[in-house]
Amino acid sequence: MRLRGWGVLLLGWLLLFGCGPASRVPASPDLGGGIPTPTSRPAPEVGSPTMSPVVAPASTRPMPTPALAPATPAPAPTRQAYPTPAALPFDALFPTVEAVPQEAPWRPPTYPTPWAPTPFDHFFLARPIAAFYGGVASDDYRYGGVFFGTEVHTGVDIKADPGTPVLAAGDGRVVWAGPGLYYGNPARTDDPYGIAVLIRHNFGWEGEAVHTLYAHLSKVLVQQGDWVTVGTPIGLVGTTGHSTGPHLHFEVRIGTIDRTSPYSGARNPDLWLVPPIGWGVLVGQVRSTGGQWLHHYKVYLVWDDGHLRKVWRTYTYGQGLLSPDPYYRENYTVGDLPAGRYTIEITYNYRTYAQEVEIAPGQITYFTFRGSAGFTVGLPPLPEADWQP
Repeated sequence: MRLRGWGVLLLGWLLLFGCGPASRVPASPDLGGGIPTPTSRPAPEVGSPTMSPVVAPASTRPMPTPALAPATPAPAPTRQAYPTPAALPFDALFPTVEAVPQEAPWRPPTYPTPWAPTPFDHFFLARPIAAFYGGVASDDYRYGGVFFGTEVHTGVDIKADPGTPVLAAGDGRVVWAGPGLYYGNPARTDDPYGIAVLIRHNFGWEGEAVHTLYAHLSKVLVQQGDWVTVGTPIGLVGTTGHSTGPHLHFEVRIGTIDRTSPYSGARNPDLWLVPPIGWGVLVGQVRSTGGQWLHHYKVYLVWDDGHLRKVWRTYTYGQGLLSPDPYYRENYTVGDLPAGRYTIEITYNYRTYAQEVEIAPGQITYFTFRGSAGFTVGLPPLPEADWQP
């Protein structure tokens, strides 16, 4: 029995030392921090999660940091391709007489037609040159100006590039399309108007017909007898006839076209073309102390905001076959003026008179000048009770 007990003890001792090395896990190489390599990383023990952050193995590609990701290039700005009107320079809004820009100045779109802020106004006509092309009358070629010695201008010249579409200013019937309008003879290629279009509109004024005339065209797009509506293209800007460069000569005629006096009945387009939104018209009478009309008399118009000063050198109507408005009885106008405060300066008998005026948007600002008596600002007195517009 004692020998069997010692045998059992010896067998247990051999089993203990024989199995011990096989149950040990060999030590992994030291990686500086004890992080195992991917090939020797032990599987996590179920039920024993670790609460410390997991560090990515050295061979695992790190996730990119959003802040360090390369930025997607922004698209090229389009602001220069589509300019905002308010950002236009003052040189475009307030052109000088001495330096007329080559390109047509920008203007806003117009008020709707017909536009009549008072019972005596008749802004019944749309602009014959679209706002996209400018469509602002030239400062040097206004209605009533005197050119080539004694010739009085019976319309306004609108700056535009050759080929610019010319639009009907109102609904009506085309009564002339082609050369020879001044002489009434289409065979007269030496006609002062060159290639022209004349429209008789479907509305009148004071019982008289209203016509609009479009001259110096390079081409007509309508025929005599055609019915056109406002905005219909009727021709292209050119320089035919008595013209010093490409532009549109535009006239408003009241009454019949008298061949013995071709310019009779011409009215100032400044009082008929609807103003651009936010712009107005300055209208006045300029006379001597004794009440005589001062023809082709110099008038300065000044805009000054304390930082920028702009001056227009303008003139009253020349002496000729002109027909002032029956209510305003004017001999001076300046259209297309952005609303704001201006100063009128007139020198009479070696003394300069100045008057500040406020140009109201979409309206007429009216003044009178009577020589040494100076200025008066305000609309003319109302007509008699039986007056009919």
